[in-house]
Amino acid sequence: MGMANEKITRRGLFGLLKDPPQPPLPKALPGLVSREAVYVHRTPEGIACGAWSDHMRRAGFIVKTKEAADLKSVKERLRVPPDLAACHSAEIEGYAIEGHVPASAVIRLLREKPEASGLAVAGMPAGAPGVECLEEAEYAVMLFGPKIMPDGRRVYMKFRGNRMIA
Repeated sequence: MGMANEKITRRGLFGLLKDPPQPPLPKALPGLVSREAVYVHRTPEGIACGAWSDHMRRAGFIVKTKEAADLKSVKERLRVPPDLAACHSAEIEGYAIEGHVPASAVIRLLREKPEASGLAVAGMPAGAPGVECLEEAEYAVMLFGPKIMPDGRRVYMKFRGNRMIA
């Protein structure tokens, strides 16, 4: 049967508006950072998570949202260290992206392709992408994984708000 005969609920319509179906990608698309989508795992209440997703879209990423009632199991699957956990987890090209990591750090990660599990910004630093406010805290983006340094992590980049400082 065609769409005209199917009942569309408000929840279904909201889902389509939030994550509309995407056409197949051409071989090259100007401004597109990766042909693979960033899959963002978040709770339905995550307003800042939605703002981070918008930041990633503006930077040229395709973003798909997956609501998850149990983010702990997602973080375990992605091997995110518990002390680096944040409000949402994402994945792209085999890497975990934990929390409010600036798009520029993700772009660098995808360009360099280090042997790592991913990047993380613990918590919700003031001024980080998706947590924009007047006050901007300095914070580190951590590269983590079993092959990174003896403790499995190192500072990858430092930011104040959305500006790289080191």
